[in-house]
Amino acid sequence: MTPAFARRTGASSGRGARRPTDRGAPDSAPPGPPFLLVLLDTNLLLLPFQQGFPLLEALGRWSPPSALRVPTAVKGELERLERRGVPGAGGALELSTRLKPIASRAGGDGGLLELARRERAVVATADQRLRRRLTDAGVPVLFPRGGNRVELEPGRPVGRLQLREKPSSIPTRRSRSGR
Repeated sequence: MTPAFARRTGASSGRGARRPTDRGAPDSAPPGPPFLLVLLDTNLLLLPFQQGFPLLEALGRWSPPSALRVPTAVKGELERLERRGVPGAGGALELSTRLKPIASRAGGDGGLLELARRERAVVATADQRLRRRLTDAGVPVLFPRGGNRVELEPGRPVGRLQLREKPSSIPTRRSRSGR
């Protein structure tokens, strides 16, 4: 039995099949909560057309398609990119018209952050700087990982310190004394 078949059906391969991204969660466990609202960022909408990333399939594992929303500011940014002739912008704009829009008061990263907080939404982005800004503000983020999947980085609680989920990603410095 292939691991992909086991994941889709919830069947076990006999060796305690586990999902590599769940770090020990049983294979029959869902990949995460079905998010009620997922806001898509411009750079994530461009990925399928610039790098062949299977966006809708990857996001479909986390949320039903009806939960995917494109902020009006993102749609406006895609229109500007298409006029400038950015590769993939036309396809991303066409994809964004197939998804339900959501009104955003402001544009840019600040507008996306404000909208996510107001709507208690998850943001899907490939922008690392925006991802850090969102998680520091307590907003969960879905981001592309590898060539065909997205992972969740939960937002950090605002007002207190919390270690990142992957402690190995925190840079450490050795003292000059060699200890």
